[in-house]
Amino acid sequence: MSEGAAGPFRSGVRLTPAQMATFLDTLTATGNVRAASRAAGPSGTTFYNRRRIDPAFAAAWETARAVAYERVEAAARAQAVARLALTEEAPTVADGRAPGRGR
Repeated sequence: MSEGAAGPFRSGVRLTPAQMATFLDTLTATGNVRAASRAAGPSGTTFYNRRRIDPAFAAAWETARAVAYERVEAAARAQAVARLALTEEAPTVADGRAPGRGR
């Protein structure tokens, strides 16, 4: 980050509250900075610069990523459980009797 008379370098593009909200909402949903910046409009570099100079935005970014990662992990666990359920052998009917019933 370069320093000058005006302080830390800032991107020439200002972010609106709506753009920041869209970025954070999309980041929460996807965990993907590129997708979030595309949804919000400005480039990813603009959002990275904002994160570097704005501690509140940086904290919101990390929260959004954490939520996104939790969702991905939960989905992976659910898929693993579903696959295990499919691989277990289902009870079969022998001699016309329902499984687990005495003779």
